[in-house]
Amino acid sequence: TETNANGATYRYAAWQIPGLITASSTGTQTADFNFNSSDNYLGGAFTFIRNAGTATITAITLTETGTINAAQNISNIRIYYEATSACQYDGNETLFGSLASSSNEKFTITGEMPVSTSQVCAYVVLNAGILANRNESLKITINDPTVDVIVSGGGAEPSTPIGPSGSTNILAPAFWQNYFRFYVDNDALKPTDPWPGGSVDLDENEP
Repeated sequence: TETNANGATYRYAAWQIPGLITASSTGTQTADFNFNSSDNYLGGAFTFIRNAGTATITAITLTETGTINAAQNISNIRIYYEATSACQYDGNETLFGSLASSSNEKFTITGEMPVSTSQVCAYVVLNAGILANRNESLKITINDPTVDVIVSGGGAEPSTPIGPSGSTNILAPAFWQNYFRFYVDNDALKPTDPWPGGSVDLDENEP
């Protein structure tokens, strides 16, 4: 409280603005994944930076918006992170927690990711399933950082979807055959099982 020369009294109020993490993205998704493949790097990165101080991200919910059946064909999805001004995944980053839940094309990963006024890059890695179809697409976003990025102290912005540009195409055979047996057959006799002694299997794939 202060009083000026004319006798007027002034009161000043001060308050601290809660720290806010800005979520964004950079780069482009990897063009193609093979079906039935492991440890696929999504491409690009999500980025996080705080306006002041330090806070910890404790959960991130990722949303899959492509044509792939995420419940059947995305597994072991995880996030690695590092503090750097230039996002470049090389496999030496720190693992952010583990998958806590998944439903309706959404995957919630929990852990601890400290974020300060220096940029943090977060990279998504996942497995593509054997039931993924040829030319299906995969697109990963954080749909709404205000609710999909949980911060211990403060919050996150914006409220619009973020994610690396583009989408990923699934590569798979046009035709897949399993449980087969091909025999040498040099006459008109119909093959029987077991094959007569002395014959040779060309190839075999059965339980």
